[in-house]
Amino acid sequence: MRFFGKLELIATSFEFAAVQATALPVIDLGYVVQQATLNSSGPSPLLTFSNVRYGAPPVGNLRFAAPIAPQTANRTINNGQQFVTCPQAILTWVIRAAEYVDHNTPATATVTATASALTIPPPSDTMFEDCLFLDVVLPEEIYNSKYAVAKRASQNGTMVDCGDSKGAPSSYQISSLLTKAITQSPAFQPITDTQQTTTFEETLGLASRYADTPITTLAQLKARLRDFHLWSCRRWKLYPSISVIAARNANEGILFMDPTIQNSTAFTTLVGKLIPDAGADTIAYVSNAVYPPIFNGSYPYSTQNERAQLITEKFAIVCNSYFLASGATEGNAWKNIFAVPPGLHSIDIPYTFFNGDTSTPNEVGGGTVNATIAAVLQDVIGDFVLTDTLNEKSVPKSEPYGSGKAFDMNVTDLGSSLNDPDQNERCKYWQTVSWF
Repeated sequence: MRFFGKLELIATSFEFAAVQATALPVIDLGYVVQQATLNSSGPSPLLTFSNVRYGAPPVGNLRFAAPIAPQTANRTINNGQQFVTCPQAILTWVIRAAEYVDHNTPATATVTATASALTIPPPSDTMFEDCLFLDVVLPEEIYNSKYAVAKRASQNGTMVDCGDSKGAPSSYQISSLLTKAITQSPAFQPITDTQQTTTFEETLGLASRYADTPITTLAQLKARLRDFHLWSCRRWKLYPSISVIAARNANEGILFMDPTIQNSTAFTTLVGKLIPDAGADTIAYVSNAVYPPIFNGSYPYSTQNERAQLITEKFAIVCNSYFLASGATEGNAWKNIFAVPPGLHSIDIPYTFFNGDTSTPNEVGGGTVNATIAAVLQDVIGDFVLTDTLNEKSVPKSEPYGSGKAFDMNVTDLGSSLNDPDQNERCKYWQTVSWF
């Protein structure tokens, strides 16, 4: 879209502004005048252009439509002073899961919330439907920095996709557009035919209520709302030219598993929910052969709860990192395992975006960022983006995944090479089943 091209002016205009004046740069995009703010708390000071409008307000006739260019101009200098968030809320189960993880107590009645006990809080003062804004972050220093290198790389056609959790699987959905992908905790639960049908029927029902008229077909739905796609992909094969970092955390499953599972009957019920299209024989095979109720130390779980945790994380997150790494051309993939305690899902995010703050507790799992590990992780990402290897600046070095090795991102043995624990029969089973 043409208006996205205007955002590129922030980068090119900033290069000129930085050498012309010591004041914080001001960029005129035509429809808005944007001023940067400076974050100098980290080792590399950053300029941030916050809350840059990139589309007209998606209200009225533009609701549920593709974004269009801003239609009005605002000449008042915007330095991001008006914080904007889209309408959103934290799901109740996320809150309950965090409480369970923090206390790590046996499942109780407080873990399972009832709808009658819930109230919908009012939206915050910063929450607006008009929320098509983004932040652009640039290094304060142009010379003696890697900014020029990154600029040359982008001009040569480099396209890097970086995502965490649900954002990570986008790398294989748009792989034809990419040259590199950084996938951290790639969360993608396969959607079966039954689940797709149920979702479609629910969508028709909700759309009928919204339109105040019966909607019973896809054609009627498309006439009302934007097109959508319900599909899943399991047998990943990346384009041969794509390089990938496939990363995952050491303890992905505990946030997502059902803590009420305390026996084999409940575990088998969980398996049926994960794979509703599977027959009874398949569900029994998964429960008794792939994740058998054996707690003598021969399997990576010693309780029913840990068994449920393992299948949850393998099915939806962990095995995906193995699929991505093994699906890339040999020599074009690296795998990291982020094992800083407690190793929970998303605990690596403050390390990825570390800015020097080692005192603020992490939102998930508590604790604070270890600056040494954050520096190594950022060096790994920087090397990958700017070069064709992970060994330009990052120390210690990382082996390509073709050797079946993973890079250990941990407080102890930082950077040591270990055999990929996900290269096992459980992940291979999920990759080869025919009924997905």
